[in-house]
Amino acid sequence: MWALGQDCVSACPMGHYAEEFRCEQCLWGCANCESRDTCDVCRDGYTLTDSGKCVSDCPKENYYKDLEENVCKQCPEGCGRCAFDEAHGKPLCFDCINESFKLTPNFRCV
Repeated sequence: MWALGQDCVSACPMGHYAEEFRCEQCLWGCANCESRDTCDVCRDGYTLTDSGKCVSDCPKENYYKDLEENVCKQCPEGCGRCAFDEAHGKPLCFDCINESFKLTPNFRCV
């Protein structure tokens, strides 16, 4: 049994996680979580990062929002900035991280 406010429940509801016989609320933006620091599913308007946080925007450098999975993913190798291309279902690079990579006409850094 878990304490949820003044009630006892057999399982913590969505948006809460179990800790020391209590149901604690997930962090803001998180719809479901395993622990205080690890979110599984984000609320509408938020995107899941690779570190298990829900953010309103993915980090601008070296990350893009995968619209199909609603998660922030790292840009492909060599890419400095990129965005998800819905038509092709993959990220496209806008620039490369340094001069050792060259941006190709099909928006890849090689």
